[in-house]
Amino acid sequence: MKVIYKYFSICLLLIVCGVSDAKEVTLREPPKTMAGQYIKELLQLSYQKLGYDISWKTHNSVQELDLSVQGRLSGAIIRYPIIEEDHPTLIRVPFPILHFSLLKVSDRERCGFCFNDNITSVAYVKGTVVSEKFANSLRPEIRKFPLSAANKLNELILKRRVDTLLIMDFQIDPVIYQNPNFIIEQVKADQAYHYLSPSMEHLKKPLNDVFELFEQDGTLTKLRNKYKISPLVKPQQKKSSLNAVSDNWPGYTNIDGSGVYWHLLKTIYNQDFDLKTDELIWQRAVDVFKNQKADILVGAYLRDGLENYLYSTYHIDYEYALYAFAHQQKILDDFANKATYISACIVTKSQTIKYVKFLPQENIVQTSLENCNALFEQQKVDIVIEYDYNLAPKLVNFPRLLLKTAEPLFAVFQNTPQGNYLKQHFDAEIVNLAREKKLKRIYETDENFKRANID
Repeated sequence: MKVIYKYFSICLLLIVCGVSDAKEVTLREPPKTMAGQYIKELLQLSYQKLGYDISWKTHNSVQELDLSVQGRLSGAIIRYPIIEEDHPTLIRVPFPILHFSLLKVSDRERCGFCFNDNITSVAYVKGTVVSEKFANSLRPEIRKFPLSAANKLNELILKRRVDTLLIMDFQIDPVIYQNPNFIIEQVKADQAYHYLSPSMEHLKKPLNDVFELFEQDGTLTKLRNKYKISPLVKPQQKKSSLNAVSDNWPGYTNIDGSGVYWHLLKTIYNQDFDLKTDELIWQRAVDVFKNQKADILVGAYLRDGLENYLYSTYHIDYEYALYAFAHQQKILDDFANKATYISACIVTKSQTIKYVKFLPQENIVQTSLENCNALFEQQKVDIVIEYDYNLAPKLVNFPRLLLKTAEPLFAVFQNTPQGNYLKQHFDAEIVNLAREKKLKRIYETDENFKRANID
């Protein structure tokens, strides 16, 4: 009798613990991105909680939906609700496990602000429904390249083969974020869900309960932190007065509050905010902004060391290339090889100091732009580091060494709900001004507007 009871107990334990062939689900292997691995670990933990193991299969996103409908996959790892239009039998687990963004990445050097009417080519992943719908909404003349894999999308834009690509935020190569010449626009945002095959509908409520439990016990927070998945930040307007800071660039950020950049900001914000502008030495302006004593920093490069702040999607200008000028090519060659005998002139407290840090302090002259021009012309310094438009006309034909290519300039905002609101307001308004052909008037001259590379 004890043997029979023990046998019965073991069988009952096996049933309860799920040790049977039925306790396995098959899902598509997620992409090897941070978001993909977040999804993978979350699903592994969730199904494990219910006594299931996951068998990961290699399929592309096009196959995944059809195989899920047919029951050959247990479900789709994570999708926008838009898939329900063409696959109504799939079962959505109601808890949103990720916030997706469809990004439009464009090459601003090729097409300025890269409005849909200005682009000539677009690439996207075949089978990504939201991307296909957006691509199909574009005018027919635009060349469209549906590709089989997201990594090839990244290659196309990095090699400057297309104007634009459509890509999910979790698929984008981080190198793209670091390149100032790419415009990264969010064209659609939505919550994404795990979907089940019709044959697995019985897991809908248990999985939803597990997701909610993980939200309550902190498991989701830990996973988001582990894989650097940002929580959704809701833009929020908290105050009506704003402080904007920048360097004092004649014609652009004048001390009296006039100039192209100040005019642009006032046009964008003055209807809803009381905007105060302040002109400081650049590094001082950066410090004031970092200490949260200013809401907006105007005229920053993407590589200005402000990674934890919010850059405007659209540039406000393109700065010229920066050069080292010398009277002889040999001096430039020696400068490139960091010869320490060279003397150099730079404008006082300018960012160009970083290019001469290898020189002895006594060989670096920091003075006004006018004095640098005079010292260089009189050959009292070997090199002057400047933009060519700041040099006297008779000096710009001397040998030059490129130190930094032309790069776009941006407005930067605090990484807060208020800053997020200001950034979105800026992006929306500058786009409206560009589309209504009002920006050219703000930039005052044809040369200023042409250099800004807006359209």
